Amino acid sequence: MHGKMIFVLLLSVITVIIYSVMAVIIGIILISAQLIGLLIKRNPTLGTSDPLTSVKIGETEYSNR
Repeated sequence: MHGKMIFVLLLSVITVIIYSVMAVIIGIILISAQLIGLLIKRNPTLGTSDPLTSVKIGETEYSNR
């Protein structure tokens, strides 16, 4: 009986730790996404032109070959 109580306590502690870690990870992801959005808003060339130019460069390389 006593061993089961300890096991249940350990399980509850482990689940609480897992949930807190997940919450921290989600918070970090949300904060980083907001920071990236702010960076893109501040200098729009960073967000919009870079992928397009890389795609264009790739297309021209393929067309030249």
